[in-house]
Amino acid sequence: MKSCNCFLALGAFSVLLIGSLIFYNVLNEKTKNNYQAFEMLLNGSRLKYNILEKQFYFFMKYNDFYLNNSICLTDSIRNKYKIKEIIKNKSFVMVIPENTCNLCNDTLLYKVVENAYKFEKNQFFIIVPSSRLREYYYFFNQRNIPNIYGIDSGLFLINELDNSLIPYCFLIDEKLKLTNLFLADARNQEIFIQYFKSISYALNVGI
Repeated sequence: MKSCNCFLALGAFSVLLIGSLIFYNVLNEKTKNNYQAFEMLLNGSRLKYNILEKQFYFFMKYNDFYLNNSICLTDSIRNKYKIKEIIKNKSFVMVIPENTCNLCNDTLLYKVVENAYKFEKNQFFIIVPSSRLREYYYFFNQRNIPNIYGIDSGLFLINELDNSLIPYCFLIDEKLKLTNLFLADARNQEIFIQYFKSISYALNVGI
């Protein structure tokens, strides 16, 4: 009987070990694939290790992440829409958190403006805090970027990023699946330009 129990315990341990190895290999392969995609996205651009590590952490964590389809956004005349009513196809989204410093990101925002006209209007969106919607709407609309939406305070697209000081960008499809998330840090503008080029080709725009 003891022998039987030993065999059962050994068998269970073997299954657990094999399962763990398979899970590790799958996870490792996913990490490898994500890093290759990340490298292609930045096209060999050089980053300091700590910045590279932070970018890749968020890139991997939110790759294939689905937004909550009940999130509500507000347009410039205070009409409310669920985000799933706005995103109809694969699109570029830039989110500007509430505490973002405009002066710090001034050059970055102008880079967005310079290239936005090359995108279809229904695939280029800016999301800002509702409390600053009028301010940003005036800035972007004057420069022919019409799709500016506000999100109410306390509601988040991605909680840990919406509380930061840095704008972030991603591609999103009609199922609200995120890919290619990137922190648009004004201190690394040349990297942002390379990112912008990469995602423009992903949307068949090409900058």
